[in-house]
Amino acid sequence: MELSAAMLIFLSLVSLPILATLLSRNFGQAPGGTTPQSICASG
Repeated sequence: MELSAAMLIFLSLVSLPILATLLSRNFGQAPGGTTPQSICASG
């Protein structure tokens, strides 16, 4: 159970930035490169 919980947390941490970049690209809110700072500023 501990291993699976760690894997879920790891996967969530990895998938969140990817989902954020994909969403920003789809909506076109990120001209040029996508940085966490720009995502926070736009969001």
